[in-house]
Amino acid sequence: MKVIVIAGPTASGKTALGVSLAKSIDGEIVSCDSMQIYKDIPICSAQPTKEEMENVPHHAMGFLEFSERFTAVDYRELAMEKIRDIISRGKQPILVGGTGMYFHFLIYEPDFMPEDTAGVREKLEKEETSHLYERLKAINPETKISQNDRKRIMRALEVFELTGKVPRDNFDEKRKNKEFDFKLFCVSPDREILYERINKRVDLMLEAGMEQEVRQAIEKGAREEHQCFKAIGFRQFADYFNGLCTRQEAIDKIKQESRRYAKRQLTWMRKEDAVWLRGTKEENLKRILEEIRK
Repeated sequence: MKVIVIAGPTASGKTALGVSLAKSIDGEIVSCDSMQIYKDIPICSAQPTKEEMENVPHHAMGFLEFSERFTAVDYRELAMEKIRDIISRGKQPILVGGTGMYFHFLIYEPDFMPEDTAGVREKLEKEETSHLYERLKAINPETKISQNDRKRIMRALEVFELTGKVPRDNFDEKRKNKEFDFKLFCVSPDREILYERINKRVDLMLEAGMEQEVRQAIEKGAREEHQCFKAIGFRQFADYFNGLCTRQEAIDKIKQESRRYAKRQLTWMRKEDAVWLRGTKEENLKRILEEIRK
């Protein structure tokens, strides 16, 4: 069975599209969002409300304390488990979210997870490219990687450090998930429309109690070292609470950072093999149904 993935930047309309698709094909949704896993920040993480879910089952959402760490390894294991369960009940699994790293490490078989590379990469970044290339030639004299291609040289050395295997020149070729066949769709409205939606989304989140939610989380112990603090809104309101900016400046910064985040999400998604959706919700739904029936 194909597993459908609906990705897209924040405020692109992927949540509503996923719900409409699920209702059309008897599906259930698995969240693919690194912030929606936390149960204390439903507004900041833009978790869909019960009304927005429209009685469609949603999984991998709002289950974790903000102080707990949750890696891409953890997400892959959880999502695979949820997908198997949904299929076992005769339903169609649909992944919906905007965390590119999460869906990338589901669609493809990882040699290792990105969390593992942090310490290795930190050491490699301190060395000059020429020294790194000498190390690569020492472990793989036949390499065809250019001596000036710092990025691929570092990636090859990471593979060697983390796996103990001599990296092939095509080590970074993508290998599809062996258990499931994922079909990726990316929702991408025009930039002007997207930015307008983002600004409106932030206003609605503020009306829903975003500021109070951040304040309560900080009062309960949320700190910069916690993963949830990366949710847009936390740092901005924390600065406001600490007198470093006005409330309006914090709100303006939240909108600005949301737009920048959307841009980064789209940059990541352009690297993936996806069907791009640029129409209305109804047009996008029709396109998905056509593609999965092929």
